[in-house]
Amino acid sequence: MESKKGLGQHFSQSDSLVRDIVKALGPRAGETIVEIGPGHGELTFPLVAACAKATCKVIAIEKDSTLIKPITGHTLYDSAKLTIHEGDALEVLPRVIEENVSPLSSYKIVGNIPYYITGHLLRVIGNLARRPTRCVFTLQKEVAERIVAGPPRATRLSASVQLWAEPTIARAVSRNEFKPVPKVDSAVIVLTTKTGHSLRESYYEDYFRLVKILFQQPRKTITNNLLDAYKIMGGAEKNPRDAILEKLQTLHIAPTARPQELSPELILGLAELFTE
Repeated sequence: MESKKGLGQHFSQSDSLVRDIVKALGPRAGETIVEIGPGHGELTFPLVAACAKATCKVIAIEKDSTLIKPITGHTLYDSAKLTIHEGDALEVLPRVIEENVSPLSSYKIVGNIPYYITGHLLRVIGNLARRPTRCVFTLQKEVAERIVAGPPRATRLSASVQLWAEPTIARAVSRNEFKPVPKVDSAVIVLTTKTGHSLRESYYEDYFRLVKILFQQPRKTITNNLLDAYKIMGGAEKNPRDAILEKLQTLHIAPTARPQELSPELILGLAELFTE
């Protein structure tokens, strides 16, 4: 198997890894499974087999056109069970879901995600009008660890993802389980979408804007970060420091705290206070 270096692709050579991913995904009757980057079908066809038992369907999104024909020409390919869409998932994922997943059914997303698109892809998923119930991604180990980090070691990535999902690392993945062998180890991460929580969707854009401001200089205190971006956050008071300290006090946040110490709920609370 050849690596498409321009797309950062490494293909799984481990049957146990594939089995663990399918198990973590847990296909259920009536669901749709959306796979990002099917590659040569190493995970795709086991997913189709699992979905045949669970009476669900698989949709694959592949950016590399040269990889689509081998899959559709595979002896296990069945157009009734597997649909392939050519395109960049960062651009077409919302449309593919809207056009192919019934509003009455749930869906899940799975894929081996290159490092350079991870943050952007997770933001796209977080912004979907109807999010998947679960995502199972194979990511660079360091990235997975940043996503699951919580206070006092929160990161911009964990703050962005944990607003809408509960992340857990399902298993470590040795670099030797891929071909060509990448330079780093990976991990399988499970993102379970939060339901029934009190986070207000209308504040999501303000939330992400605040996360960017807070974590742009994570070594600075929250107070100083907010002072630097006070006008961006919509502040208009003549004494911005006093106004910021008042908002922090409302949420019982210490003025000297660092961004890494904040939970997603506290950041959302700040975003709400700045937009009142």
